[in-house]
Amino acid sequence: MEDAAGNPIIGADSASYNPNMLASQHIADKKRGEMHWSYTFSQLPVDKPYYLVIDGYLVKERDGHQVTFDPAHADYPIHFDSMGDYLELGAYRINHEGDDPARPLEGTFPVTGTVRNGLGDDEYIAVDEQGRRYKVNGRGAYTLMPDSHSAGIVLSEVAYEDDSDMGYELRVQELDRVPEQLTFIRAKTMRWYGNTDAKIKIQELKSKGENRLEKK
Repeated sequence: MEDAAGNPIIGADSASYNPNMLASQHIADKKRGEMHWSYTFSQLPVDKPYYLVIDGYLVKERDGHQVTFDPAHADYPIHFDSMGDYLELGAYRINHEGDDPARPLEGTFPVTGTVRNGLGDDEYIAVDEQGRRYKVNGRGAYTLMPDSHSAGIVLSEVAYEDDSDMGYELRVQELDRVPEQLTFIRAKTMRWYGNTDAKIKIQELKSKGENRLEKK
C-alpha cells in the first residue's frame, strides 16, 4: 500500500516481519486456472486515499530441471541454473539430521547463489544410481532483497566451523552414504512474475456515529 505521494504505508512481501498484516491466504482455483490472494491489514488510513500496488507475485509451477554427477569425484561447485535462479551446490557431505548426533544421517549440499523466484515451497528430489528417490529439504538462512524484477533471495555460504552463520543447505533425507551417482531434480518452484504494473486507488470513509467503513 502507498499514499498519494508514492510512499509505502504497509506491505505484504516476505522480506520482513510485518505486525500490521494480521492474516494472509493463497488459494489455487484449479477449475478456473486462477490464484486467489487474501490479506488482512490493520493501521490503514481512514478518510485518506491510498493505493494498492502490486509489484509482483509468486505462483507454484513445474520445473523439472536436473543435473547428474558423481558426488565423490565431482568438480564442485555444481551449477544448477533454471528459470532465472543461479545456484551452486558445494561438496557433498554426510551429517546428522538437524545436526543432532542422536538423529539419523543424511546427505547435505551447501548452496550459494541468487534466486529470482520463491524458495520456501520448492520441491526437490534426489535419485541415486539404483533409481531410489529421496526427499530433499532446504535449511538455513538467506537474505531477502525483493524488488519489481525479482523475489531477491541471496544464499550465502555455509560456515561449518562457525555455528553462528549456518548459511543455506539442501539436505537429502535418508541418504546416509556417498552414492556412485546422484541426479538432483527441482520438480516445482514458486515462479516470480513482475509484469503486473497495477496501481488501484482505495478510499475508506468512516461513517459518523457508527463503527462502519465504506470502501469505494
